[in-house]
Amino acid sequence: MCKSWLQEKQLSSSTNMMAAEIVVFCLFSSIFSTVASLKCQTCLVFGKECTEEDVKMVECKNEEKMCSSMITNNTLTNISISLMIKRCSKPEECYEGFYSSTTVDGRHELSNGHCCQTDGCNADSLHFGNHTDKYSYQGCTTKNACSYPIGMSELAGGLFHFNVTTLECRNASSHDPDLILVRKEEPSPYLLEDLSK
Repeated sequence: MCKSWLQEKQLSSSTNMMAAEIVVFCLFSSIFSTVASLKCQTCLVFGKECTEEDVKMVECKNEEKMCSSMITNNTLTNISISLMIKRCSKPEECYEGFYSSTTVDGRHELSNGHCCQTDGCNADSLHFGNHTDKYSYQGCTTKNACSYPIGMSELAGGLFHFNVTTLECRNASSHDPDLILVRKEEPSPYLLEDLSK
């Protein structure tokens, strides 16, 4: 009887030790995950630069795995707007690269974005630089898109002009494809102005 009581006591003690180890492990894991959170600069200003007093270094939420920066300039509305945004982002919210759109009357929208994954990596300034508006599209389409006219075209009541120089269609499901759309566009004569100055 003493022997079985002693074995139960040892088993109970062993179980308590294991439970204590699990609690300690969970506690350290939560502390480590808090310490290991990504830190990014945050800033939202009208203009092209965040000044030192505009910038804060913040700890990102667990689902925010990226630091992002985006600069945008928009004259599509009656007021010209320049905006600089730095923040923590979820990977699916990250915007990487240059985007531009110019209307026939010279109004435009320009955006440049960058994402990174180390503490404070979005500290550098972001600029528009010099870009040429040439695009090439490739993907699945309908037969109607294959009859798109080569040459200059307009969209949105003449707000957007573009020049289609090549249109090639192939049927992707046959051995001799003849219905895949490849459309190359050249920019309208209303090119982007250099806004990096």
